[in-house]
Amino acid sequence: MQDIIITNGSLILPDSVIYNGAVHIGGGKIIHIGTERDAYFDKYLKTGFSEVHRLGENPYAAQEKIQQNIRQGDALIFNAAGSYVSPALVELHIHGCGGYDIEDPAPEDPEETIIEKIASYLSQRGVGYFLPTVVYDKSVLSSLTFRIKAYKPSARILGIYMEGPFISKEKRGGIHEGNICRYDPNILEEIYNLSKGYLKMMTMAPEIPGAKDILSRIVKYKIVPAFGHSNAEYSEIAKLENVAVLNITHLYNGMSGVSHKKPGLAHWALLNDSLYTELNCDGTHVHSAAMELTFRLRPHNRIVLISDATPAAGLPPGDDSVTMRGKRLIVKKSGVYEKESGVLVGSRLLVNDSIYRIHKEFGIPIWEAVKMASANPLRLLGVNSSGLLKEGMDADISVFDKKFNNCHLQLFHGEIMHPF
Repeated sequence: MQDIIITNGSLILPDSVIYNGAVHIGGGKIIHIGTERDAYFDKYLKTGFSEVHRLGENPYAAQEKIQQNIRQGDALIFNAAGSYVSPALVELHIHGCGGYDIEDPAPEDPEETIIEKIASYLSQRGVGYFLPTVVYDKSVLSSLTFRIKAYKPSARILGIYMEGPFISKEKRGGIHEGNICRYDPNILEEIYNLSKGYLKMMTMAPEIPGAKDILSRIVKYKIVPAFGHSNAEYSEIAKLENVAVLNITHLYNGMSGVSHKKPGLAHWALLNDSLYTELNCDGTHVHSAAMELTFRLRPHNRIVLISDATPAAGLPPGDDSVTMRGKRLIVKKSGVYEKESGVLVGSRLLVNDSIYRIHKEFGIPIWEAVKMASANPLRLLGVNSSGLLKEGMDADISVFDKKFNNCHLQLFHGEIMHPF
């Protein structure tokens, strides 16, 4: 594996930005972080050690030269041209993108599976890790487990996130009633066995009969419990406190809300500093006033930016070529909807699209905004070796333009995932 040097970058560190910064990557790890004036980088930058490849122009133009450097064993030097050098992002809650449906159980293209296509598409958006998200469907779960097992590098896939099946029908949102059922421990055990250990997070409604038993069992299975798709009252949720790690599925959406008379799950989540809360900042799922309330009340290290992206994410408004769970979707500027029912089912944006928005609109420091889409979701799932631009961390790095619209380079464990 070649050493890689990224120069002339705006490095997003855990609590600041270094301009004219440089990063040395080797053996899949971040070896050194500094500025171009740092004597450490002299042997790479002042002796003509290797050709410098400029990022941000035509990402594919230099491919042949870069491949030649790789064949020769030279260090690869990339000039970031002032772009942000960021930890790779995480898509914690995603049902698909680019026309590809994670929940499609159809036979695979033997040349490139759906998981491979989604992983490639996400690399182009600066995403290093993702958690494929499904609803309760045994055939989908079996198919997805098989696909994940076959995918390399497997570390990019953090596991499976399942919404349901033990949730409220009143707050089901885009989940069909056939994917919801009453709690039965045998069904939970069957789900766990079908997932082959890949199930890492499960959404449940805390008010349903058997909630305490569900919690104790999924914690025993080492699955992170998430409260959501719930019509719970505040007093019902309080009975289930003291869970070690707990997530809230897409805060505000599909749940009882904030009220001075009848507080619900969203109200409880805002006041509980220990748990993590997913937040969709696409501008449709959550009003700007509710976003601001969240940023003011919640600890920033417990907020996780999500996209809740559908297979139609990334496609232009007006596109109706994609289905999800057997239903035709229509892309609008505001989001993705079931064409027949008009129900909002997810976002047309991805998580990188939220970072600049919350930085600009709410004054969130750029390093805090990035951590909400990198370190925070990884810590929620118990991954501590990545998510920060810091010496000794895994070299999971993305180079973005200043609005996080375009990713010029994406590395996973020091290997180039994009633009190749």
